[in-house]
Amino acid sequence: MKLGRNDPCHCGSGKKFKRCCMSSVSKQHAQVFDDVETMLAMNPNLSLDELNAALQHKVHHRNNQPHPDFCGVTPTQMANWLYAPFAELQWVSICTPTVILPAQ
Repeated sequence: MKLGRNDPCHCGSGKKFKRCCMSSVSKQHAQVFDDVETMLAMNPNLSLDELNAALQHKVHHRNNQPHPDFCGVTPTQMANWLYAPFAELQWVSICTPTVILPAQ
């Protein structure tokens, strides 16, 4: 289902999508289009299947970068933690600094 401009934003902010996350989604789409143009410029004889495979690899790589909202953990790692059975979490340790510096 496609999110409309006037629908509530999926991030939960309560704002309309067009006033909240729409610009970041547009930037992501523009980056993908730029990647397509670059790949085609470098390899003009790519088949559609080859281009699709290369783009899937690039998007997968981009989507699995450490995310600041997850304290530097990748979305895949965060999903593994969120949906892991409790018995498996006994091996997870979370370290926090002993001294927290004030914000500057």
